[in-house]
Amino acid sequence: MMLYSVVALLTVAVASVHCNPTGAPSGACASITPQPGHGGSSQDLNGVPFALNLTAFASNQYKGDQTYNLELYSDPGESYRGLLVQARIVADGSPVGVFSVPSGAEYKLSACPLANSAVTHINNDLKQTVTLQWTAPASDTGPIQFLYAIVVANDVLGSGNIYYATIGSDTLTAVGSPTILTDTTDPQDTTDPQDTTEPQTTDMASTTASSANALSGFSMLGLLMAALGLLLL
Repeated sequence: MMLYSVVALLTVAVASVHCNPTGAPSGACASITPQPGHGGSSQDLNGVPFALNLTAFASNQYKGDQTYNLELYSDPGESYRGLLVQARIVADGSPVGVFSVPSGAEYKLSACPLANSAVTHINNDLKQTVTLQWTAPASDTGPIQFLYAIVVANDVLGSGNIYYATIGSDTLTAVGSPTILTDTTDPQDTTDPQDTTEPQTTDMASTTASSANALSGFSMLGLLMAALGLLLL
């Protein structure tokens, strides 16, 4: 009886560690959260052991209509089973760009809600890295961001539902987008930049000369008055 119990327990445990084998359902699109069947809540997003590699975007910028390869990878020793990825406009959250599926890819297209706007897995095998192909919009739509969810396992026997929902990538902008300028003016600086008035200086030599001339005038006047006094005597 003990042997049969152990075998039965192992069978249940192996069967319960899974994600939807045919990909995320449409209900997961709105919030980029694995559902239904996973339940629970997302793992803490601080220190997520999975990331979307955006090094294909130089300076975090994209060119219109250009196709890029994105790697959804795991940290060393980590792996995942399911994925859901979509690019969205930061301002309003609407989908942007389209995905394509090359031959042999481990993912498929998903309408979330626009055709080809998202991708999800095609099997629940363990994965370390999946390379995705995404084509940028033809025109500048403003800053965009990739949102994605990762399913590690769905274990109902004790370790809980293991998944990460609504992970956000770095923000991307279109090549040639205007740069926001920063005002570097010192608020304490009240100097008028248009004021080109030269500071006035005091000419000490001129002042001294004027004073000397005045004293000389006074001396001559004194001599004349003394001479006039002698004549009157």
